[in-house]
Amino acid sequence: MGYRRQFSGFALMFAIGLIPLAKGADEATLAPVSAALAQGRAFLLAGRVPDAERSIRAALAGTADDAVWSLAGEISLRQGDFPAARKAFEQASALNPGNSRSWWGLGRIEQLHSRRDAARDLFARAYQLDPRDPDILLAHLDGVTEPSARAELLRNVVALTRDRQPERAQLALGRLAMESRLAGRMTDALASPYVAYKLPLTGFRPEGVAQHGLIITARINGGHPLRLVLDTGARGILLYKSAARDLKLEPLVASQVGGLGAGQVVGSTLSLAKTIAFGDLQFRDCLVHVSNRDISPEADGVLAPSLFEQFLVRIDPKAKAIQLSPRIEMETPEAHRALNLDKLLLVRGEMACDREGWFLLDTGAAFTAMGASTIAQGARTAVNMVGAQGSAGAFRVAPIAVKVGGRSLTDPEAIALDLAGLSQREGVEIAGILGYSALSRWPVTIDYRSGLVRIGDPK
Repeated sequence: MGYRRQFSGFALMFAIGLIPLAKGADEATLAPVSAALAQGRAFLLAGRVPDAERSIRAALAGTADDAVWSLAGEISLRQGDFPAARKAFEQASALNPGNSRSWWGLGRIEQLHSRRDAARDLFARAYQLDPRDPDILLAHLDGVTEPSARAELLRNVVALTRDRQPERAQLALGRLAMESRLAGRMTDALASPYVAYKLPLTGFRPEGVAQHGLIITARINGGHPLRLVLDTGARGILLYKSAARDLKLEPLVASQVGGLGAGQVVGSTLSLAKTIAFGDLQFRDCLVHVSNRDISPEADGVLAPSLFEQFLVRIDPKAKAIQLSPRIEMETPEAHRALNLDKLLLVRGEMACDREGWFLLDTGAAFTAMGASTIAQGARTAVNMVGAQGSAGAFRVAPIAVKVGGRSLTDPEAIALDLAGLSQREGVEIAGILGYSALSRWPVTIDYRSGLVRIGDPK
C-alpha cells in the first residue's frame, strides 16, 4: 500500500483549550458556549468529528460568535466540505477581524487548492494576530525563506508544544536539525536540462505473477540500479536498509516512516543523496529516508513522482512509461482540480447512491479501497493486506465504480479498510483510495504545481 512519511508531512492538528470570550459579552450567557467549544475542540483533536459537530450545533442555532463560527469552519474543513468551511471562516472574520484561526482556516483552504500566494498572505495575517498558535506558526513557516527566521519559528513551535504535544515538538526539533545540516542548500534541485524526458517503467509483481504496480529504475550517487515502486500515495523517496548500503548517503536526522497497517511506525534516517539519476534526468541534493528494515523484498524502495513536480507528469501504465514535459497549462475539460495535501493528491469521486467523497490517488496501492464506514454491514470476506506498518485489516467488497471527472474507474476486487487514522493524520475526510487496480487502465497526467489531474487522454 502507499507509504507516508510522518517526518516531512504537515499534520493538521488542533489545540485543546478555550477560545477567549468576546469583549463585553455576558459571561453567564456564554459559559455553556465556552464549554461546548472546549468539548468540540477536544472531540476534533481525537478524530471524533460527528461528536465535535454535535457539540456546537446548539450554539450555531442561536446567535453564534466568531469563536463558534471558526470552530464550525474547522469541522467542515476536516469533513472536506470546503464551501461550508469558507462560509464559516468568513463569518468568523467578519464578526471579529482579530480571530486568527479564521484567517488560518481560509489559508488552509487556499493551500489545499494549490493557491500558494493567497495561502501565504492569509497565513502571514494569522501569524501577526497570534504568533503563539503552533498550527499558525507551522503554516506561516512555508512562506518564510530566510534560514535564521525559519529556525526561530521552529524553536518557538518546540517551546509551545513540548509539554502538551511532545510528538509534535520532536518533529519540529527534527526539522530544525535537518535545516541546520542542510545550511541553506536547495534540495531536489534539477541538475539536467529542463526538457522533455521519457522514462521506462516495468511491472511490480510482489507476489510473482500478478502485476500490482510500477517500477522505475534510479541510480543514487552513481551506484547500482535501484528498483523503486512509483507511488503517488507517498511523499519523497524511501530506500530499504539493504538497498542503501555503499551508496555514500549523508545522514541528517533520525526520522520515521508510517503508513497503513496496525503496527508501529518504522524507524528511519533522513539522509542526503548528492545525485539521483533516471537515465539522462538528474537531480542533486535529494532527501532520502532510509528505513531501519526492509519493508518489501521485491523492491529497493519507493519513489513519489512529486519529485518531478517541475514537469507535467504523465504516467502511462499500458505503455510502461512516465513522460515529463516542461509545464504547460492543463486547463482542459478533462482536467479537474485535486486537493494537494503536501504532495498527496485527493480527487473528488462520485460513488453509488449519489454519494461523493475525496479519494487518494495512489499508484502504490495494489487495490482500490473504500473506507470501511462507507460500506454497508453484511457478510465480509477477510483479506490479508500489508502496508508500511504491517498487516492492515481489510475485507473484500462487491465490485465498485468511482466516477472521477466524468471517467468511471472500476475495480472488481475492491477492498474496504479503516481509513479513520489516515483521515485524521491528513486533516481531511478520505472516502477511499484509488489504487493501481483502477488507475492502470488509463494514463494519469498530474500538474503538481496547480493541483490539476487528468485521468485518460483529452478527447
